[in-house]
Amino acid sequence: MKQHVKAIGQFLFSVVVTFLLVLGVKIAVDGCWLIFLPIDDNVETVTIEYPDLSSEVKEITDASDLKKCTALLNTLKYDIFQRSDDTSDPLIIYTFHLKDGSELVVSANNETVFFRGKQHVLKEPDVFVNLTTVLFFLRETAE
Repeated sequence: MKQHVKAIGQFLFSVVVTFLLVLGVKIAVDGCWLIFLPIDDNVETVTIEYPDLSSEVKEITDASDLKKCTALLNTLKYDIFQRSDDTSDPLIIYTFHLKDGSELVVSANNETVFFRGKQHVLKEPDVFVNLTTVLFFLRETAE
């Protein structure tokens, strides 16, 4: 019986170690996700600012657009091996107004994401800004 428990323990240990190695390689190759981001159900409204393109602040209240806003945050994977020395201002500022009354601000420019007082180099530059422009500021870019 003790041999079976030991064999199961060794198997589980090898599974956990393998999982952690694969996760580490995935993060190193694809980038690390921002953590503690809002979940769709917790978001009441989102305001989006793009000062370089429009002085208008977009307020998003439609459920499908709110899902788009939270889904766009998944494009903000950052490189864990690079340090950001970016001194430029963010191009786009998302403010998530949560149902519990709190706010969460995520901002980015083409190369850097600013989140919770830290800045990180984006693994895929321009994607977040371009998608935000197409989804929410297309009319302004046409003018």
